[in-house]
Amino acid sequence: MRITRVSNSGLNPNSNRFSFYSVFYLLKIKIYKVATIHTQIVGKKFKTILMKKYYLSILLAFTLSSIIGQNTDPQYLFHDYIFSDLYIVEIIEIHPDSTYTSKTWSFEDKKDWTSYKNIDPDVKNGRIIKEGAYFRYTEYKNGKEVTLESKIKLNKRMLVFYYPNSNGKLEAQGKYKRIN
Repeated sequence: MRITRVSNSGLNPNSNRFSFYSVFYLLKIKIYKVATIHTQIVGKKFKTILMKKYYLSILLAFTLSSIIGQNTDPQYLFHDYIFSDLYIVEIIEIHPDSTYTSKTWSFEDKKDWTSYKNIDPDVKNGRIIKEGAYFRYTEYKNGKEVTLESKIKLNKRMLVFYYPNSNGKLEAQGKYKRIN
């Protein structure tokens, strides 16, 4: 086979063999094709890795937003003797719609109070309404009848109950610590 024409590929027209440049050029084309195919494969793998990372980051963002973004209702804990022989544990949970749920446990001995979660509580509901510097704490019986009204102060760490003393001034009576 004799090649008669000169081309840019580096072929020698006077010989039947390829010159060094023509071999180099063909090798360069082969390497380019292999590299192109390899780049496409790597590109697809890289793209799938990026997509996995993208989906993972979206999933992580939604998970964290559901964990961090939603606040639970604040709960306040009180435990102390209210009479010489009755130890009380009470948790008040204040809901965003200005209502509350109060759960009360009674014990004869102080050492039993740590097991209060194993016992069914006495549950009461009511409303909390803002009035000036205080909140009015109203407890309802059967959903309509008012059984208790008192004033409370709320902050991030505590809930404090205020009752009028003999002079008619408000006096702090019960301090509830926030537990969540």
